[in-house]
Amino acid sequence: MDKIEVIINAPASKVWKAISEKEQISEWLMPVEDFLLEPGNVSHMTFKGEGFTVKHTYTIKEIDKEKKLILLWQVENFAGDTFITYELEESGARTKLTFSLKGWEGAAFESNEQSREEDIKAWKEVIQNVLKNYIEKS
Repeated sequence: MDKIEVIINAPASKVWKAISEKEQISEWLMPVEDFLLEPGNVSHMTFKGEGFTVKHTYTIKEIDKEKKLILLWQVENFAGDTFITYELEESGARTKLTFSLKGWEGAAFESNEQSREEDIKAWKEVIQNVLKNYIEKS
């Protein structure tokens, strides 16, 4: 399991909204096509890059409001599932967000650009910079 931690200068309620509301997820991550914050809900997103698109599907597995959100994440044409966990720990006006990835440890990637290391590197950028900046500036 890989973990990414970041301290966000915002209360847990604000961090929670950023990771659990369709409109906010669509702003900092990618457009969410269908979303309902309840266990078992299946949602879809489409990442659009230069000359390609990648469809993502995730199922909400567990919700502990303003504390923990667990998703089963699947990527189109990729053999393997990932469990993504967001854990929030508030301390005063700050929140420690721990983002965990579990499940792609044994997956076969098609290229170096699509390697596990590149995937972790991309998630670090998203969590430690994109999400943190989005929350702190809004």
